[in-house]
Amino acid sequence: LNQLVRRSTRRSRHPLASLTTFSYSTKVDVALVKQLRVETDAPLGQCKKALMAANSNLDEAKIWLQKQGLATAKKKSTRETTEGFLGFALTPKKASLLEVNCETDFSAGTKSFKELVAQLATAANEGTFDSIDAFVESTIDGRKVADLLVDTTQKIGENVTIGRLSQYDASVGSFYGYIHNKVSDAVGEIVTLVELDGDVNDTFGTQLAMHAAAMQPLYVTQSDIPEEKMQTYRDIVDEQASSLKDKPNYEAIFAGKLRKQLQDDVLMYQKWIHDDKTPVEKVLKKQKASLVQLVRWKSGEDHTKRVKMSFEDEVKQQLGSL
Repeated sequence: LNQLVRRSTRRSRHPLASLTTFSYSTKVDVALVKQLRVETDAPLGQCKKALMAANSNLDEAKIWLQKQGLATAKKKSTRETTEGFLGFALTPKKASLLEVNCETDFSAGTKSFKELVAQLATAANEGTFDSIDAFVESTIDGRKVADLLVDTTQKIGENVTIGRLSQYDASVGSFYGYIHNKVSDAVGEIVTLVELDGDVNDTFGTQLAMHAAAMQPLYVTQSDIPEEKMQTYRDIVDEQASSLKDKPNYEAIFAGKLRKQLQDDVLMYQKWIHDDKTPVEKVLKKQKASLVQLVRWKSGEDHTKRVKMSFEDEVKQQLGSL
């Protein structure tokens, strides 16, 4: 009989009793579960558990969910995050790019995750932050960014982190941007940002940003290429043209072949994707526009591939095509 009593006592103890100080009720109104789900976006199972632990009190159930979210986030904080999306926000004079990561592409595709990325990008561009830590400690509508990350961790069941964040100011021109593989207005897999000065409209600015997204230039001009890398290009061309060295116009032949070798990597030498025949440098010259800054991010990169052109180099480029 004593054994039966002890077994009965053990069975009657609810598994969540040690996790909360709330009173516990086994009956929950389905309508309350739905309401809590709508207000918190937490999984239905968690909403039911929260209301059971809080004796059907909505406010206390929200507190329970927050505590559970913190505990879940702590447990998952060491997990590697390799999937995610880029968030992008800009005004004519300021732009912010960030990457938010989670553990799987499935969770990255959820509505909760994509909405978080867009929300964070917009908030970042409304302030100035010198580090990810500073941004995480900032607030959005009265709540810390850190808490929003925890909320999303609870919703999708995975570790959620901000992988990188950069902000840019337009020095003399205006910003234009393009998002490739877009999953929402401010979220995608590839983001390019260009600062243009001169007679530029939104259409041309977007076209140039689109070109950079598609053609993946490593440098803006030839002068941006480090000397060691430039020597590698020369060596390749020298080998290709070795049989032509005796020709009197060899220097011109070499220069032409070198430019062709650089065409894939140097933005100014690339063929404009919108007509596939005109070099970008000539398109800019015809538009009476100058490129001041170019930024290209791809989700999952180890680091930002950012290339700049100095004002002096840009002026030389505009004075005459090579």
